[in-house]
Amino acid sequence: MRKNLFIILFSTFLIVILDNQQILAAPGGYFDGKAVPTTSGGTTTVITDNDPKTGDGLRYAPNPVLYFPENVNIKKIYIIADKTNSAAVSFYSDDAGTKLIRSITFDKFTHGVWNDISVDNVKKITFHKTDSFGNNPAILEFDVITEQMISYLEPVNNLTVTKITDSSIALHWDNPSSENFVGIELYKNGKMISSLSKEETEYQITGLESNTEYTFEIYAVYTPGIRSVAVLKTVKTLEEIPIVEITNLKAEAKYDRVKLSWTLPESEFFSHVNIYRKKVEEKSFFYRLFGASSVSATTTSDGYTPMFETNGTYWTDLTVDPETTYSYKVTSENIERKESNGVTIEVTTPSEPLPTMDGVSTTQNESGDYVVTWTSPTTGRVKVLINGKEYATVDAATQKIIIPKEDMRLNFFGGYDAKLVPISERGTEGKAVQVPVVGETKVDLPFSFDEFMQTVISILAWAAPFILLSLVLIFWRPFIEFLRKAILAKGGRVKQ
Repeated sequence: MRKNLFIILFSTFLIVILDNQQILAAPGGYFDGKAVPTTSGGTTTVITDNDPKTGDGLRYAPNPVLYFPENVNIKKIYIIADKTNSAAVSFYSDDAGTKLIRSITFDKFTHGVWNDISVDNVKKITFHKTDSFGNNPAILEFDVITEQMISYLEPVNNLTVTKITDSSIALHWDNPSSENFVGIELYKNGKMISSLSKEETEYQITGLESNTEYTFEIYAVYTPGIRSVAVLKTVKTLEEIPIVEITNLKAEAKYDRVKLSWTLPESEFFSHVNIYRKKVEEKSFFYRLFGASSVSATTTSDGYTPMFETNGTYWTDLTVDPETTYSYKVTSENIERKESNGVTIEVTTPSEPLPTMDGVSTTQNESGDYVVTWTSPTTGRVKVLINGKEYATVDAATQKIIIPKEDMRLNFFGGYDAKLVPISERGTEGKAVQVPVVGETKVDLPFSFDEFMQTVISILAWAAPFILLSLVLIFWRPFIEFLRKAILAKGGRVKQ
């Protein structure tokens, strides 16, 4: 009586421990939910009900017995039981249980998960104690997956190769439609390389050797963790794909842009070009004069900034500064995204040309204020000078400025003492232009009034001595006579 009470308490304790560890049964096996016979002639579901809280303590009789209508090959086993070597599961090839195939003790399994196994031609499975003097080990859940079950699982369909390069292979397939289908396992030469979700139908394998044959296996995975038969595909990668450089790289520089052009490589594996740029340290005058542009191959991208990528034959850089030297590198990239060393070209942008004022004219509005307009520039700014001092600065796009009549000043010649100075977007100032009087359109002369007066004064300063000498040579006789009379008038005597 005390021994039976101990067995009951031990079994209850074991079930509680298993439940606290949350070991769950795995539905989907061969005996899932089925009633199985016992050695006493009855039936039981305690080891097939997917409930680890129920089970059976093994005795010498009656114990669960599992039969198959025909011999099967077992590929997976699921078990939750006492991990002990005093109990075992035995496989027989006949109903009578006289032809033993194999016995495995409970401690050889990983409990609570599907175990891979290979036991062929099984007709009957029994559970029994191996120690007649020990306690009765508990078995709570048990099930198997047979090879015949796996053969019924739908594999992937229409496995095809969509792309082959020298280092990659892309595969595509159609997934099964079964609701028990949960994903894909992909193998390369017998080793699993990826586990994919049930939504994925393509995969690219990279990092392969060129001109090498590979065998890929794709398994459809179903609950409870069983796989269909594999679908195989043997593919050979291409020979190594060359990377060909672009040719005829040229650069055309203006103060605000650099246009690059080149010839694309004649290769079926060409994808696109990548353009890089870096600013070069300021060059000497003689370098800019005699070596403004050069082309060479490069082996490093240090210091270069990615600018653009294209499969065209030209590109214009609109982010340059005047009087600056840039080095451009153009690399080619093949369909495998392998990049060439690249070709470089160095170019210096010229200085910015001075902005000019054109089409300047003046009118007066009803209030008598002066409306000064221009046709260009239309970008940058326009500075207004009155009486030689800055009066206002406006956006050139407005193409006009209104000067109140009380602010206008006149110069020595009666014209307006007002000038317009164009300023580029970069801040470069152009030549000042005189504001014309009302009704006249300013005609741009090659010199301003100030420059004209400075030139006249310079000429007079240079010619004054010659003019004075000429006057002396012409008027020396009257001048001498004038001196003689002046001296006689004071009582002096002049020697002839």
